[in-house]
Amino acid sequence: MTFSCGNAESLDTLSKASAEGELIFKKQCALCHGLNGNKQLSGAKKLIESKLSMNEIEALATYGMRQMPSFKERLTIEEIKLVSDYAYQFRESK
Repeated sequence: MTFSCGNAESLDTLSKASAEGELIFKKQCALCHGLNGNKQLSGAKKLIESKLSMNEIEALATYGMRQMPSFKERLTIEEIKLVSDYAYQFRESK
């Protein structure tokens, strides 16, 4: 007998999205923000202390601000959403 809570496909999709967001984060963001969101290199903010909304994180990743570069030429809109979602999780893990 098999029991299931929810749709396995949606869980697979969420896991894949999170894994893709993590990969993008490691390549594009971890140098300054650290693998755990607590590093502050080159003026980067600690993501674990962030109060930004998801929309604000996406806008910041897209357009940049001060020392943080814009990623609109390096990442697709979908990639920016994935990495923003991944970065948002750091504040939730406190």
